[in-house]
Amino acid sequence: MFNFYRTADGRWLYLIMMQGDRHWRDFSRAIGRDDWADDEALQTMRGRFEQRSEIIARLDALFSTKSFDEWAEILDRHHLFWARVQNDDEVLADPQAAALEAWGEVTDAAGESMTLLKSPIGFSRSETSLRVAAPEVGQHTEEVLLEHGYTWERIAELKEQGAIG
Repeated sequence: MFNFYRTADGRWLYLIMMQGDRHWRDFSRAIGRDDWADDEALQTMRGRFEQRSEIIARLDALFSTKSFDEWAEILDRHHLFWARVQNDDEVLADPQAAALEAWGEVTDAAGESMTLLKSPIGFSRSETSLRVAAPEVGQHTEEVLLEHGYTWERIAELKEQGAIG
């Protein structure tokens, strides 16, 4: 059951059920659901798909009963496929992201430095780089409206009406 599940301590994990038919029984037993392991209706992907809403609801409830570390130990011990969902600070501090030099610094319109994700695509003959931060909300509104035929008078009316900033 591919899905995100929240643990008792508020952290998240992503369950990856690759080859679900092959791993369903082991997964079910690992999480203490022997009844699922023995339920013939759940032994195929189609059977689980037909009952997915109920299964996911029960997994949501189940994963909320133990901490992230407890579930990590259980899932790893049984060689199950899952991944940790990182928060913003964890992503920025991730050693793999650092090794890949995934982050770059740019300066926004206010002159503040901001960390952004670089392009994940590399080219052998062209270097990719971060050039500028994304525009502020509304930064190019007038320019876009002028390009679409609005007059300065109409833009002033829209501002007066509060339709644009």
